[in-house]
Amino acid sequence: MSTMVRVVADQVLSGEIVFARSFSRSFFGGVPLVVWLLWSGRMTSDFRTRQPAGHVIRGLVGVNAMWLTFGALAFIPLDEAVALSYATPLVAVILAGFVLDARESRAAWARSA
Repeated sequence: MSTMVRVVADQVLSGEIVFARSFSRSFFGGVPLVVWLLWSGRMTSDFRTRQPAGHVIRGLVGVNAMWLTFGALAFIPLDEAVALSYATPLVAVILAGFVLDARESRAAWARSA
């Protein structure tokens, strides 16, 4: 996916790429899910939530993260982008220590490396 984003980044705006990615993900994942929920009779019960604002915030954060990632792919070399994506688990463990005040075990550090 990163390679395809990099290839089309010169001709297509990053917002259009994000829209196409979000639409395809929603369509090919969401339509079968809705059909299955309707078939099983759980449509109303499985979409009920106590925190709708949390879902909206999560969606906005996800779209912004995708937009920034695709925008960055247009400006940095592909090999650096892939190397940064491989470092994500290690960065998540480090940030968990600072942001969440979590004390990670040696096993967590080993899994992230």
